[in-house]
Amino acid sequence: MAEERGATIGDALEGRLDRLEQGMAELKGTVSQMDKRLSNVETAVNELRRDNKQAFLWLLGILLGTWMSTMWAILSKIR
Repeated sequence: MAEERGATIGDALEGRLDRLEQGMAELKGTVSQMDKRLSNVETAVNELRRDNKQAFLWLLGILLGTWMSTMWAILSKIR
């Protein structure tokens, strides 16, 4: 009787362990997909940063050029 009960408990535990292993496998797959998606997001953010930096440098160049030409015009009138 004790052996039967032990076998029943062992079978129940094996079933639970099998379900646990399946759940872990699904979880690993989900985490792998999340990693790929986050990698894509990281790439997109880096591209946006690069584009913003380039636009800022253009704006800074135009601003400095305008300021310099304005200062030149003012200084040439003073002399």
